[in-house]
Amino acid sequence: MALGNNIEILTYFGLTNNQAKVYLSIGSSIFITAKQIHEVSEVPRQHIYRILSALQQIGLVESTISRPLRFKGIPIQKGISFLFKEKIEETKKGGVCGILTGDVSIYTSKCGFTGP
Repeated sequence: MALGNNIEILTYFGLTNNQAKVYLSIGSSIFITAKQIHEVSEVPRQHIYRILSALQQIGLVESTISRPLRFKGIPIQKGISFLFKEKIEETKKGGVCGILTGDVSIYTSKCGFTGP
């Protein structure tokens, strides 16, 4: 799947464009610094820590206690699955059936949702 498609999917599930870029640039195999994230994602450096904090609150990113701080994302498949479930809950509360661009449909209980 192309990077642009991943960004589109993540923004559909509620991330901002810059949050999606940062999350995708982190990867899930090693911890990297905010400077490295900035260089890979091309998101302005002054926004990186704010975005990382938001992604940590969502549960998509974890960090070390060391200095400099280092960050690692959860695997993209788990991240999308987590955001998918969050979107389902949000959709259920709104009572509206949402549709994801592509092959996947999100249904509330009213629409016959069967889950991922």
